[in-house]
Amino acid sequence: RITEKVAGELAEWSSRPLDPLYPVIFVDAIRK
Repeated sequence: RITEKVAGELAEWSSRPLDPLYPVIFVDAIRK
């Protein structure tokens, strides 16, 4: 499911430092 995929990616992102592309990646993931 989409929500599970995004939740997994959010967990991945939260486990490492944010990089400058974080907002772009997040918005792109929401739009898909």
